[in-house]
Amino acid sequence: PRYAVVDFNVTPPVMGSQLQSVDLYLTGRGSLAPGITSIEIQMRSPTEGTTQWLTIYTATPADVLTCPGWNYFEAPPETVQTQMALDAYKADEVVAVKVNVNGTDVADKTELPVVASLGLHLYGDSVISGSSGPSPPPLPPRSPRPPSPPPPLALASSTTRRLTSSLTPTSPSKPTHSWHLHPSSSPAPDVMVWATSATCYDNSSTSGAILKRMVGPPSAKVLAIKGCKATSTLGWVPSMKSPSYAVANFNVSPLVIANRVESVDVYLLSRGTSNHGITSIDIQLMATAEGVSHWTTIYTASAADRLVCPGMNRFPVKGSAVQLSITQEVLGAAQVAAVKIHVNGTAVAYKSQLPIVAAVGLNLGGGTA
Repeated sequence: PRYAVVDFNVTPPVMGSQLQSVDLYLTGRGSLAPGITSIEIQMRSPTEGTTQWLTIYTATPADVLTCPGWNYFEAPPETVQTQMALDAYKADEVVAVKVNVNGTDVADKTELPVVASLGLHLYGDSVISGSSGPSPPPLPPRSPRPPSPPPPLALASSTTRRLTSSLTPTSPSKPTHSWHLHPSSSPAPDVMVWATSATCYDNSSTSGAILKRMVGPPSAKVLAIKGCKATSTLGWVPSMKSPSYAVANFNVSPLVIANRVESVDVYLLSRGTSNHGITSIDIQLMATAEGVSHWTTIYTASAADRLVCPGMNRFPVKGSAVQLSITQEVLGAAQVAAVKIHVNGTAVAYKSQLPIVAAVGLNLGGGTA
Protein backbone atom coordinates (compact mmCIF):
# COMPACT_ATOMS: atom_id res chain seq x y z
CA PRO A 1 0.00 0.00 0.00
CA ARG A 2 1.29 3.47 -0.79
CA TYR A 3 0.30 7.09 -1.16
CA ALA A 4 1.51 10.30 -2.80
CA VAL A 5 1.22 13.80 -1.36
CA VAL A 6 0.92 16.82 -3.67
CA ASP A 7 1.59 20.20 -2.05
CA PHE A 8 -0.21 23.46 -2.84
CA ASN A 9 2.08 26.20 -1.50
CA VAL A 10 0.43 28.95 -3.53
CA THR A 11 -0.25 32.67 -3.09
CA PRO A 12 -2.94 33.57 -2.33
CA PRO A 13 -3.74 30.34 -0.48
CA VAL A 14 -6.74 28.19 -1.42
CA MET A 15 -9.38 28.36 1.31
CA GLY A 16 -11.77 25.55 2.17
CA SER A 17 -14.70 27.78 1.21
CA GLN A 18 -13.31 27.97 -2.36
CA LEU A 19 -12.72 24.25 -2.95
CA GLN A 20 -15.24 22.48 -5.17
CA SER A 21 -13.31 19.29 -5.92
CA VAL A 22 -9.93 17.57 -6.16
CA ASP A 23 -9.37 16.71 -9.85
CA LEU A 24 -7.18 13.77 -10.93
CA TYR A 25 -6.26 12.97 -14.53
CA LEU A 26 -5.66 9.23 -14.95
CA THR A 27 -3.93 7.58 -17.89
CA GLY A 28 -4.46 4.16 -16.30
CA ARG A 29 -7.02 3.01 -13.74
CA GLY A 30 -5.26 -0.28 -13.06
CA SER A 31 -6.78 -3.74 -13.29
CA LEU A 32 -7.04 -4.08 -9.51
CA ALA A 33 -10.17 -2.40 -8.13
CA PRO A 34 -10.25 -0.02 -6.48
CA GLY A 35 -6.90 1.38 -7.64
CA ILE A 36 -7.41 4.60 -5.69
CA THR A 37 -8.65 3.65 -2.24
CA SER A 38 -9.08 7.11 -0.70
CA ILE A 39 -8.26 10.80 -1.05
CA GLU A 40 -7.45 13.22 1.77
CA ILE A 41 -6.90 16.98 1.92
CA GLN A 42 -4.65 18.70 4.46
CA MET A 43 -6.15 21.81 6.07
CA ARG A 44 -4.03 24.45 7.83
CA SER A 45 -5.28 27.12 10.22
CA PRO A 46 -3.96 30.52 9.01
CA THR A 47 -3.99 31.86 12.59
CA GLU A 48 -2.61 28.92 14.58
CA GLY A 49 -0.58 27.11 11.91
CA THR A 50 -1.98 23.71 12.96
CA THR A 51 -2.85 21.14 10.29
CA GLN A 52 -5.42 18.36 9.95
CA TRP A 53 -6.09 15.70 7.31
CA LEU A 54 -9.69 15.22 6.10
CA THR A 55 -10.85 12.22 4.07
CA ILE A 56 -13.09 13.41 1.21
CA TYR A 57 -13.32 10.14 -0.74
CA THR A 58 -13.33 6.45 0.16
CA ALA A 59 -13.68 3.92 -2.67
CA THR A 60 -16.67 1.58 -2.97
CA PRO A 61 -16.96 -1.60 -5.11
CA ALA A 62 -19.30 0.22 -7.52
CA ASP A 63 -16.83 3.00 -8.38
CA VAL A 64 -15.47 3.12 -11.93
CA LEU A 65 -12.78 5.74 -12.57
CA THR A 66 -12.57 7.67 -15.85
CA CYS A 67 -9.55 6.64 -17.93
CA PRO A 68 -8.01 8.34 -19.72
CA GLY A 69 -9.53 11.52 -18.35
CA TRP A 70 -10.45 13.66 -15.37
CA ASN A 71 -11.96 12.30 -12.15
CA TYR A 72 -13.64 14.75 -9.76
CA PHE A 73 -13.68 14.14 -6.01
CA GLU A 74 -15.83 16.69 -4.20
CA ALA A 75 -15.70 17.68 -0.53
CA PRO A 76 -19.41 17.78 0.39
CA PRO A 77 -20.31 19.56 3.66
CA GLU A 78 -21.91 16.43 5.12
CA THR A 79 -18.57 14.60 4.78
CA VAL A 80 -16.46 17.48 6.10
CA GLN A 81 -18.52 18.23 9.18
CA THR A 82 -18.11 14.69 10.50
CA GLN A 83 -14.37 15.43 10.83
CA MET A 84 -14.18 19.13 11.72
CA ALA A 85 -16.42 22.15 12.24
CA LEU A 86 -17.73 23.45 8.92
CA ASP A 87 -16.91 27.08 9.77
CA ALA A 88 -13.32 26.12 10.61
CA TYR A 89 -13.01 24.17 7.36
CA LYS A 90 -14.16 27.17 5.30
CA ALA A 91 -11.64 29.47 7.03
CA ASP A 92 -8.66 27.07 6.77
CA GLU A 93 -6.18 26.78 3.88
CA VAL A 94 -5.94 23.69 1.63
CA VAL A 95 -2.19 22.97 1.57
CA ALA A 96 -1.89 19.37 0.30
CA VAL A 97 -3.70 16.39 -1.20
CA LYS A 98 -2.91 12.76 -0.35
CA VAL A 99 -3.82 10.02 -2.86
CA ASN A 100 -3.89 6.52 -1.33
CA VAL A 101 -3.61 3.62 -3.80
CA ASN A 102 -3.97 -0.20 -3.76
CA GLY A 103 -4.68 -1.51 -0.29
CA THR A 104 -2.35 -4.51 -0.75
CA ASP A 105 0.85 -5.46 -2.57
CA VAL A 106 0.47 -6.22 -6.28
CA ALA A 107 2.31 -8.58 -8.61
CA ASP A 108 2.30 -6.45 -11.75
CA LYS A 109 2.44 -2.73 -12.63
CA THR A 110 -0.68 -3.07 -14.79
CA GLU A 111 -2.69 -3.54 -11.60
CA LEU A 112 -1.87 0.04 -10.53
CA PRO A 113 -3.46 3.35 -11.50
CA VAL A 114 -1.38 6.00 -13.30
CA VAL A 115 -1.91 9.59 -12.12
CA ALA A 116 -0.79 12.17 -14.72
CA SER A 117 -1.97 15.39 -13.09
CA LEU A 118 -3.70 16.64 -9.95
CA GLY A 119 -5.28 19.98 -9.09
CA LEU A 120 -7.74 21.86 -6.91
CA HIS A 121 -10.94 22.84 -8.73
CA LEU A 122 -12.37 26.06 -7.28
CA TYR A 123 -15.91 27.39 -7.47
CA GLY A 124 -16.07 29.52 -10.60
CA ASP A 125 -13.97 26.89 -12.42
CA SER A 126 -10.48 28.20 -11.69
CA VAL A 127 -8.00 25.35 -11.31
CA ILE A 128 -4.81 25.36 -9.22
CA SER A 129 -2.03 22.95 -10.21
CA GLY A 130 0.22 21.20 -7.72
CA SER A 131 3.07 23.53 -6.73
CA SER A 132 5.73 20.81 -6.99
CA GLY A 133 5.25 20.20 -10.71
CA PRO A 134 6.19 22.20 -13.84
CA SER A 135 3.89 24.90 -15.18
CA PRO A 136 1.42 23.30 -17.60
CA PRO A 137 0.69 24.80 -21.05
CA PRO A 138 -2.33 27.04 -21.67
CA LEU A 139 -5.62 25.53 -22.79
CA PRO A 140 -6.13 25.27 -26.60
CA PRO A 141 -9.17 26.82 -28.35
CA ARG A 142 -12.39 24.88 -27.80
CA SER A 143 -13.74 22.72 -30.62
CA PRO A 144 -17.48 22.71 -31.40
CA ARG A 145 -17.31 18.91 -31.61
CA PRO A 146 -17.02 16.62 -28.57
CA PRO A 147 -13.53 17.25 -27.17
CA SER A 148 -10.55 14.94 -27.02
CA PRO A 149 -9.06 14.17 -23.58
CA PRO A 150 -8.41 17.44 -21.71
CA PRO A 151 -4.89 18.87 -21.43
CA PRO A 152 -2.98 19.09 -18.13
CA LEU A 153 -4.40 21.39 -15.49
CA ALA A 154 -4.20 25.12 -16.12
CA LEU A 155 -2.76 27.69 -13.73
CA ALA A 156 -4.98 29.62 -11.36
CA SER A 157 -5.28 32.58 -13.74
CA SER A 158 -6.83 30.36 -16.40
CA THR A 159 -10.16 28.59 -16.42
CA THR A 160 -11.16 25.10 -17.43
CA ARG A 161 -14.32 23.14 -17.89
CA ARG A 162 -15.30 19.61 -17.01
CA LEU A 163 -15.03 17.68 -20.23
CA THR A 164 -15.55 14.06 -21.21
CA SER A 165 -13.78 12.57 -24.21
CA SER A 166 -15.95 10.56 -26.56
CA LEU A 167 -16.48 9.17 -30.03
CA THR A 168 -19.79 10.36 -31.45
CA PRO A 169 -22.11 7.60 -32.75
CA THR A 170 -23.25 9.72 -35.72
CA SER A 171 -21.61 11.38 -38.71
CA PRO A 172 -22.93 14.69 -40.12
CA SER A 173 -22.93 13.19 -43.64
CA LYS A 174 -24.94 10.10 -42.70
CA PRO A 175 -28.53 10.06 -41.38
CA THR A 176 -28.15 6.63 -39.81
CA HIS A 177 -26.92 6.07 -36.26
CA SER A 178 -23.71 4.07 -36.15
CA TRP A 179 -20.56 3.78 -34.07
CA HIS A 180 -17.21 2.03 -34.39
CA LEU A 181 -13.76 1.84 -32.86
CA HIS A 182 -11.03 3.96 -34.43
CA PRO A 183 -7.52 2.45 -34.83
CA SER A 184 -4.87 4.10 -32.71
CA SER A 185 -1.31 3.37 -31.65
CA SER A 186 -1.91 5.08 -28.29
CA PRO A 187 -4.48 4.26 -25.58
CA ALA A 188 -7.89 5.07 -27.03
CA PRO A 189 -10.41 7.33 -25.30
CA ASP A 190 -13.62 5.89 -23.97
CA VAL A 191 -15.97 4.84 -26.78
CA MET A 192 -19.35 6.48 -26.27
CA VAL A 193 -22.67 5.51 -27.85
CA TRP A 194 -25.15 8.36 -27.41
CA ALA A 195 -28.94 8.23 -27.19
CA THR A 196 -30.67 8.49 -30.58
CA SER A 197 -34.13 9.46 -29.29
CA ALA A 198 -35.93 10.04 -26.00
CA THR A 199 -39.41 9.84 -24.50
CA CYS A 200 -40.77 11.23 -21.24
CA TYR A 201 -43.32 9.94 -18.73
CA ASP A 202 -44.26 12.54 -16.14
CA ASN A 203 -47.92 13.49 -16.70
CA SER A 204 -46.68 16.66 -18.42
CA SER A 205 -46.71 18.00 -21.95
CA THR A 206 -42.97 17.77 -22.53
CA SER A 207 -42.38 18.49 -26.21
CA GLY A 208 -40.23 16.48 -28.56
CA ALA A 209 -37.96 19.49 -29.02
CA ILE A 210 -37.14 19.51 -25.30
CA LEU A 211 -36.49 15.77 -25.24
CA LYS A 212 -34.08 16.14 -28.17
CA ARG A 213 -31.79 17.99 -25.76
CA MET A 214 -30.94 14.58 -24.26
CA VAL A 215 -30.04 13.11 -27.67
CA GLY A 216 -26.48 12.93 -28.96
CA PRO A 217 -23.26 14.06 -27.24
CA PRO A 218 -23.13 17.20 -25.07
CA SER A 219 -23.23 20.24 -27.37
CA ALA A 220 -20.61 22.99 -27.43
CA LYS A 221 -23.08 25.24 -25.59
CA VAL A 222 -23.54 22.59 -22.89
CA LEU A 223 -19.78 22.12 -22.46
CA ALA A 224 -19.37 25.89 -22.22
CA ILE A 225 -21.55 26.10 -19.10
CA LYS A 226 -19.48 27.02 -16.05
CA GLY A 227 -20.97 26.27 -12.67
CA CYS A 228 -24.00 24.23 -11.66
CA LYS A 229 -27.09 26.20 -12.61
CA ALA A 230 -30.69 25.72 -13.74
CA THR A 231 -30.10 26.30 -17.47
CA SER A 232 -33.34 24.73 -18.63
CA THR A 233 -32.96 25.69 -22.32
CA LEU A 234 -30.08 23.25 -22.83
CA GLY A 235 -31.39 20.06 -21.22
CA TRP A 236 -34.44 18.07 -20.19
CA VAL A 237 -36.11 19.37 -17.03
CA PRO A 238 -38.57 16.94 -15.37
CA SER A 239 -42.07 17.86 -14.29
CA MET A 240 -42.49 19.53 -10.89
CA LYS A 241 -45.88 17.93 -10.28
CA SER A 242 -45.02 14.29 -9.80
CA PRO A 243 -42.28 11.69 -9.88
CA SER A 244 -41.22 11.18 -13.49
CA TYR A 245 -38.79 9.39 -15.71
CA ALA A 246 -37.32 9.73 -19.17
CA VAL A 247 -36.28 6.92 -21.50
CA ALA A 248 -33.23 7.40 -23.72
CA ASN A 249 -33.29 5.00 -26.68
CA PHE A 250 -30.26 3.52 -28.46
CA ASN A 251 -31.32 2.53 -31.98
CA VAL A 252 -27.80 2.07 -33.33
CA SER A 253 -25.90 -0.26 -35.62
CA PRO A 254 -24.05 -2.35 -34.69
CA LEU A 255 -26.10 -3.23 -31.64
CA VAL A 256 -24.62 -2.49 -28.22
CA ILE A 257 -24.18 -5.83 -26.46
CA ALA A 258 -24.74 -5.63 -22.69
CA ASN A 259 -21.46 -7.21 -21.60
CA ARG A 260 -19.51 -4.47 -23.45
CA VAL A 261 -21.07 -1.60 -21.50
CA GLU A 262 -18.86 -0.24 -18.71
CA SER A 263 -21.31 2.40 -17.48
CA VAL A 264 -24.29 4.59 -18.23
CA ASP A 265 -23.04 8.19 -18.46
CA VAL A 266 -25.40 11.10 -17.73
CA TYR A 267 -24.31 14.73 -18.30
CA LEU A 268 -25.97 17.09 -15.81
CA LEU A 269 -26.23 20.87 -15.98
CA SER A 270 -27.93 20.95 -12.58
CA ARG A 271 -28.18 18.36 -9.84
CA GLY A 272 -31.18 20.09 -8.29
CA THR A 273 -31.47 21.25 -4.70
CA SER A 274 -33.63 18.37 -3.50
CA ASN A 275 -31.89 15.21 -2.31
CA HIS A 276 -31.59 12.45 -4.90
CA GLY A 277 -32.61 14.39 -8.00
CA ILE A 278 -31.89 11.12 -9.79
CA THR A 279 -33.45 8.38 -7.70
CA SER A 280 -32.58 5.37 -9.87
CA ILE A 281 -31.42 4.26 -13.32
CA ASP A 282 -32.57 1.19 -15.26
CA ILE A 283 -31.35 -0.36 -18.51
CA GLN A 284 -33.54 -2.26 -20.96
CA LEU A 285 -31.99 -5.56 -21.99
CA MET A 286 -33.36 -7.12 -25.17
CA ALA A 287 -32.59 -10.69 -26.18
CA THR A 288 -31.36 -10.39 -29.76
CA ALA A 289 -32.70 -13.81 -30.74
CA GLU A 290 -36.14 -13.83 -29.09
CA GLY A 291 -36.82 -10.07 -29.12
CA VAL A 292 -37.95 -10.27 -25.48
CA SER A 293 -36.92 -7.39 -23.23
CA HIS A 294 -36.88 -6.57 -19.53
CA TRP A 295 -35.71 -3.69 -17.33
CA THR A 296 -32.88 -4.08 -14.81
CA THR A 297 -31.88 -1.50 -12.18
CA ILE A 298 -28.18 -0.54 -12.18
CA TYR A 299 -28.33 2.38 -9.73
CA THR A 300 -30.38 3.35 -6.68
CA ALA A 301 -29.54 6.61 -4.91
CA SER A 302 -28.09 6.56 -1.39
CA ALA A 303 -27.67 9.27 1.23
CA ALA A 304 -23.93 9.60 0.50
CA ASP A 305 -24.31 10.19 -3.24
CA ARG A 306 -23.37 13.57 -4.68
CA LEU A 307 -23.71 14.08 -8.42
CA VAL A 308 -21.16 15.96 -10.56
CA CYS A 309 -22.46 19.23 -12.00
CA PRO A 310 -21.86 20.49 -14.59
CA GLY A 311 -20.33 17.34 -15.95
CA MET A 312 -20.59 13.64 -16.64
CA ASN A 313 -21.85 11.21 -14.00
CA ARG A 314 -20.93 7.56 -14.46
CA PHE A 315 -23.21 4.80 -13.22
CA PRO A 316 -21.38 1.45 -13.52
CA VAL A 317 -22.97 -1.47 -15.31
CA LYS A 318 -19.98 -3.78 -14.94
CA GLY A 319 -19.69 -4.80 -11.32
CA SER A 320 -23.20 -3.54 -10.53
CA ALA A 321 -26.21 -5.52 -9.37
CA VAL A 322 -26.85 -6.40 -13.03
CA GLN A 323 -23.95 -8.82 -13.14
CA LEU A 324 -24.87 -10.27 -9.78
CA SER A 325 -28.36 -11.21 -10.96
CA ILE A 326 -27.78 -12.04 -14.64
CA THR A 327 -25.40 -14.61 -16.11
CA GLN A 328 -22.60 -13.68 -18.49
CA GLU A 329 -24.30 -15.81 -21.16
CA VAL A 330 -27.41 -13.63 -20.95
CA LEU A 331 -25.38 -10.40 -20.99
CA GLY A 332 -23.43 -11.62 -24.00
CA ALA A 333 -26.62 -12.35 -25.93
CA ALA A 334 -28.61 -9.23 -25.03
CA GLN A 335 -28.44 -5.70 -26.39
CA VAL A 336 -28.96 -2.51 -24.39
CA ALA A 337 -31.96 -0.93 -26.08
CA ALA A 338 -32.72 1.94 -23.69
CA VAL A 339 -31.90 3.68 -20.42
CA LYS A 340 -34.57 4.87 -17.99
CA ILE A 341 -33.75 7.76 -15.62
CA HIS A 342 -36.05 8.21 -12.61
CA VAL A 343 -36.08 11.64 -10.97
CA ASN A 344 -37.56 13.31 -7.87
CA GLY A 345 -39.44 10.80 -5.75
CA THR A 346 -42.11 13.39 -4.87
CA ALA A 347 -43.60 16.57 -6.32
CA VAL A 348 -41.48 19.73 -5.89
CA ALA A 349 -42.33 23.41 -5.60
CA TYR A 350 -39.57 24.93 -7.75
CA LYS A 351 -37.76 24.02 -10.97
CA SER A 352 -34.44 24.69 -9.21
CA GLN A 353 -35.08 21.54 -7.14
CA LEU A 354 -34.88 19.37 -10.26
CA PRO A 355 -31.86 17.99 -12.12
CA ILE A 356 -31.26 18.98 -15.75
CA VAL A 357 -30.13 16.19 -18.10
CA ALA A 358 -28.17 17.29 -21.19
CA ALA A 359 -26.94 13.94 -22.56
CA VAL A 360 -27.18 10.19 -21.95
CA GLY A 361 -24.68 7.67 -23.29
CA LEU A 362 -23.40 4.12 -23.02
CA ASN A 363 -19.70 4.02 -22.13
CA LEU A 364 -17.91 1.06 -23.74
CA GLY A 365 -14.55 1.91 -22.18
CA GLY A 366 -11.31 2.38 -24.10
CA GLY A 367 -10.32 0.25 -27.04
CA THR A 368 -8.52 -0.06 -30.34
CA ALA A 369 -9.58 -1.58 -33.62
